[in-house]
Order: sequence, then structure tokens, then C-alpha cells
Amino acid sequence: MNASIKTNEIEPRAREYVPALDVADSSKTPFQRAVLNRLPELDSVRGLASLTVVFLHFHDMWMPDNAISLSPWARILLRLLKPIYAGNESVILFFLLSGIVLSFPYLSGRQQFYPKFALRRILRIYGPYLIALSLALLGASIWHSHSYHGLWASNMWAHPLNTTLILQHLAFIGVYNWSEYDFVIWSLVHEMRISLIFPILFWGIMRLSLLMSAILAIALSCVAFAVAPPLPNMSANYSLPLTLHYMVPFIAGILIARNLQQVREWWRTSSILTRRLTMVISTLCFVYDDSIVGVLGRLTKHYVHIGAAATTGMVIEMNYVALIGSIGLIIVALNEPVTRKFLNGKAAAFLGRISYSLYLTHPIVLLALTFACGRKISPWVQFPIYVSGALLVGWAFCVVVEEFFIRQMRKV
Repeated sequence: MNASIKTNEIEPRAREYVPALDVADSSKTPFQRAVLNRLPELDSVRGLASLTVVFLHFHDMWMPDNAISLSPWARILLRLLKPIYAGNESVILFFLLSGIVLSFPYLSGRQQFYPKFALRRILRIYGPYLIALSLALLGASIWHSHSYHGLWASNMWAHPLNTTLILQHLAFIGVYNWSEYDFVIWSLVHEMRISLIFPILFWGIMRLSLLMSAILAIALSCVAFAVAPPLPNMSANYSLPLTLHYMVPFIAGILIARNLQQVREWWRTSSILTRRLTMVISTLCFVYDDSIVGVLGRLTKHYVHIGAAATTGMVIEMNYVALIGSIGLIIVALNEPVTRKFLNGKAAAFLGRISYSLYLTHPIVLLALTFACGRKISPWVQFPIYVSGALLVGWAFCVVVEEFFIRQMRKV
């Protein structure tokens, strides 16, 4: 990779999107605030999304292997509660946020040479991951002989520690059984792969029109669909093509970052009805992407379902629907006064601060609690213990581990 991607190469095109900064002006645009400091609303959005992942995995842990065994009322209630455990969709939101945040230094002329950029990303993502992996290995060494607790949890902490698998985890961005120790790391693998090529991705998107960028994004997903096996799995044939597909939210993030001014102006001049429709449609797309894809699939006669598992094509389609919702929610988060006020509140800011630590460590809390208590304690009792424990461990991990690596990153 060319290590000489510097200001003079990005600046001619990027300068179009960089507003003049007036530090004395208290009513700064989202981009101006991003240049001067991180956008706190985006951190809070990430924190709330991490919390939905926490809820999702408790749901997955205690759902019966055959959901049809639930009563119709229970299934309806779970669908109505989907907004609080839309964790799968939150991963697409994480990728979108990364694309936005990583773009700001380039758009403001503060980007680094590639070696410095790569080292900072490694410290930011890989450093905390290593410590979380150590905690997961400790838990797996204690509870690997746990009794069967449903199909979803059957492959987690299921075997004695394996040296080869541990080495594969240390290599991080390869292809291996990521679900054995800390099952959320699959998204971090894709995140790191894309982060390492992000400067080139940004450089390319900045030289393309909005239409050509969209065509490139769709082309990447089409290649992933054509190459990957029909059902999701942990093979290289699936993992590597899906990294191409997950570049799409990063591309969308770059486009949002470079057009923040135009988006803000569109929101300012839009009618109240348009704003409300944006909020509703974005929420529905984000939360019920699976239902939308299912309905559209049946209407167009291309709906394919193999057994109880979603096909690779369905996963890609759901990701696009969730991405549409994520884009809309980001626009609302940065421009709607009531939403901004909430996201800048203490509770949302706290979740934003610990979001990465919470994401990394909550599986360890969930597995340790579940395998220690089993079915001897009701899930209704375990749930508040799990959520409070996940938040407490996430906060402690953030203070002791994550923020240590952030300080080291800033020294580079």
C-alpha cells in the first residue's frame, strides 16, 4: 500500500467539502463540530446500538431451538420488542459510523501517513480485543464442560482451550472459528480488514460521483453474492467475499461525511412531514429489515429459504435495507434537535463512551452467568443481573483497558 497518501493528494477534491471554521461561532455545523471535536451524537448512537446487541444475545441465549414452539402472542410480543434487540442490524450501523468517523481527518486535512494510520487503528481495535480475548479464554477454561443450553450456545466455550485456535485468534484477521471464545469478534475481523485499506477506499470514493460510488458498492455486493456459498458459514469462501460486501457501509459513511453540509441543508428546508416520514421509514428499515426482505421476496417470487437459515443473498439484501435505515437514523441524530438533546444526555453519552468495551465484553458476562447458573435460576432473574453486570464490566474495561490504548494511540 502506498504510504504517501498525504494532504496534497486528497486536498484538491476534499477542499470542496471543508467549510471555513469559525471557532467563535457557537452554532457550528455537524462537519465543523467533527473537525474541532468528535461528534458526541455519533458516539451515543454507537452506544445505544451496542446496548441492542447486549439485549439480542440474551434473547438468542434463551430462545427455544424451534421458535414455532412459542405461543402466537409470544411471537407477536417479540416482534414488537424488536427495536430494543436489533443487534444484527447494529453491526451495519457500526460499519457506517466507522466510515463517517474515519473520513473526517482526511476531509479536514489532518490525515496521517499510512504506517501511522495503520498503527493507530491496530491500537484502537486490536489492543482491547487482545485483553477481552484473554478474559474469554479464562472463562472458556473454567466452563468448557457446561451442559447443553440450546443450539445457539452449543458451540461457545464448548471445548478445552485449543492452541491452534488461540493462535488463529491472535492473528485476528484470518479465517477461523470465531464463535468459540468471544462470538462478537466476527464483525471486528471485517472492521480491521477494511480499516487497513480505508485510505485507498477513501481516495477512490472521493474521485467518484455519487452515482458511480453507488454502482461500485452494488458491484462489490454482487461479487460477494456470486462468489460466496449459498449459506453463511465460517469458511474463507464466505468470510473473504463478505468483507467486500461490508465495504458498502464504509462507502456510505464516506459519502455522508463529505456531504454533511448538503444533508443538513436538506433537513433544514424539509417540511415537518418529510422529517417525520424519514424518521419512521428509517426506523422500520433498520428494525424490520428481515420482514421487509421476506415480504419483497414473496411479492417478487424470488424468496428462497433453505431450512431455518437465511441464505447469503437474503443476508446481503437485509444488510441493504438496514443500511438505508442506518443512514436515515444518522441524519436524524445529527439534525433533529430533540434527538440531539437526548443523544447528548448523560445516559446516552455514557453508553457512547463504553460502547466498544461493552460490545467486546458482554459475551463473556453472558456466557459466564448462563453456564454458572444454568436453568436453576429463571431468565427473568438472570436478565437484570446480566445487563447490570455487562454495563459494569464494560465500564471497568473501558476505564482500565480501552482508554489506556486510546492514550497510547494518541501518542503515535
